[in-house]
Formats: sequence, C-alpha cells, structure tokens
Amino acid sequence: MANRICFLIGGKPSNQQSIDKFLDSFQEFNLSSQADVALAFDSTEDKDKVFANLKLSHAESAPKSQSDDLFTFNMNSKSDESDDDDNSDFFFFFTGEQKKSDQKPKSDQSPIAFADEALQAAISNSTSNDFLMPPLFDSNPINPVSDHKSNLSNINLIPIILPKKYQVAFNGAGTFRARIFYSLNQLKSDYDYIVVCESGNFIMKNVNLHALFDNYFKQKVLWGNLTENNLTAEWIKLCCSKWFANTLDWQQVLSPLYLWLNQPFIYRTKDLDEFFEVTEILDNLTAIAWTDFPYYIYMYYLMLYHGFKIRDIGIKSGIGVCESNSLGNIKNKNPEFKPMICKKSIQRHLDNENLFLVFGA
Repeated sequence: MANRICFLIGGKPSNQQSIDKFLDSFQEFNLSSQADVALAFDSTEDKDKVFANLKLSHAESAPKSQSDDLFTFNMNSKSDESDDDDNSDFFFFFTGEQKKSDQKPKSDQSPIAFADEALQAAISNSTSNDFLMPPLFDSNPINPVSDHKSNLSNINLIPIILPKKYQVAFNGAGTFRARIFYSLNQLKSDYDYIVVCESGNFIMKNVNLHALFDNYFKQKVLWGNLTENNLTAEWIKLCCSKWFANTLDWQQVLSPLYLWLNQPFIYRTKDLDEFFEVTEILDNLTAIAWTDFPYYIYMYYLMLYHGFKIRDIGIKSGIGVCESNSLGNIKNKNPEFKPMICKKSIQRHLDNENLFLVFGA
C-alpha cells in the first residue's frame, strides 16, 4: 500500500459538516498522496447516510473518473459482522436531476452486486452529456445543491462499522471510545501510523507527515501543562491509568501535568498488538466509559513501554494548553514546544513548522 498513514474520524451523520470540512482541507492540501481516510460508524445505516451526503455535497464539481465515467468511493467496509440487508430504493443523478431506478435486487443478490448491475444499465441508457452519480442507499436523498467545491475522487475513504455487540448502551461516549479502539485494530496491519481526529479537526497545511511522526516517536516527548484546579482532568488521569494496574511501576505515569490535546492522537501501528495485549482493552470494549480517553491510555503505554517522558509547556491553563480558547501567560511558553495541533483561536500564538492540524472556529 502506497499510503502508510491513515486519518481516522468519527462517522456519525450529525457530524456531517465536520466530516465535509476535514475532507475539504485534506483535499485542498493534497494529502491523498500521503494518507488515506477511514470513517468509523456505529451502523451500516449511518455509513450509508454519510456517504450518500458526501456524494451529494460534492456533486457539482466532481469530475468523471477514467473508469466507466464513474465517480467512485471505496465502499468495502471493515467489520467482523454484517448488518441486515438494505432494501432501500436506488437513485441516480443525471445533470442534477434525480431519477429512480426501476430495477430491484434479486433474492440472492447482494446490494453491492445489484448496485453495480443497475449502474451499468443506467450507463448504457444515458447520453454522453449525462453526469452520472453512483446509486444512493437512501430512500429520501437530499437535494444535490451545496457550497462545497472539493473533488474527493482521489481520496481513499474506508468505512469501518462497529459491531453491535460492542455498543455501550449505558454510555454513548463509551461507544465512541470503543469505536476508536475497534477501528485501530481493524486498520493496524495496513498502515505505519493512524491519526485519530475528533469532530472539528481540519488540515491547515501540507507537511511531510511520515517524517513528522517518525521524529515524534524518536524524540519521545509528551507535552503537558499545569491546570487550574481541574478535578475532571485529575479523574481522567486516574481512570486511564487503571488499564495498567498489572504493570510494574504503573504509578509512574501519574503526573501533575495534563497531556490531553497537546499532541495529536498519533498511534504507531507496530505498537498496537502489544498495547492491546497489555491493556486487554479489546476484551473489554463494552466496559469502556467516558473517562477512558483512548490516546491518554496510549500515552501511558508509551511512557511505560517505550521510554516517553513528560515535559512542561510552561503555560498554566484550565484544560490542555492546545485546546484552550486563549493563552494569558504565553511568555512563559517553553521555546522547544512546537505543537502539531492546536485550537484555531490560539494558532497565532503557537504557529510553527510542525503545526498542521487545527480545530474549532
């Protein structure tokens, strides 16, 4: 596989605007030559809604591909189990006009096989001036009018669906975190690094990602800051440390410095088998709670098993420095602190050659 980096983002339909913004920025800075994008979903229904709206929102400028004049996505989901068959109607778009397909799947035909057959029939019945979009797995597609202008045709989009058995019914945030761990395990054999992006993240410039991440794991530094009586931060630290209760000297990970979002959520995939073995997280996905911050747990693993050390940014904040809305004591910043991620509102204070990922308004 040419691209050895993957960005992993949540695929809930309610996050459609954030997904569009991330993909727009990904395309704007031409990162498809360096990385792929995986979308993690709770269900096939969520996947179909998000992919259908992605196709529609970018329909105006999407060029025809070189194969059958078709604008395509990689629709092969990674999941350990399949959901119920989808019996929705199929629609095509020709020059912005919705046309319903009269074809119906055969009893023994998969939705993907049927879609391909119906699409070929539509192609043969269309004129050379028709603009063809793929079939939409949605019985009520939205109007294909949008302000988005990106061309997503060269981005490899990989959907991952969290099996129902891992849904955490008592805690929605627990399901979100379980989805991250499950997706990491699904993707780990295909990439060198996986970057998990939360809702609202977007790319702000093109950098050599592989070199940047190689250096991050070579330097072995995790940046933290003192917080202002943030009891939630202290609780998060303790809850994340419990996954290493069977590890010798696990208490050494506890620090007065808060690490969250002061570095991107970069996972080195060659670590993940050992990480999952040590923590036993994959065997306990249904026990994940809101306080189990995935990358905090991974940072503790890096400290205990790979010699990572915590350094002080020098700035005191109510939360993590890089997720703060403002920085009142910026003059105290450690000059060696060159973050790769920060909130948009403080970008001017933290901008440097490594900063490639921002979030917020």
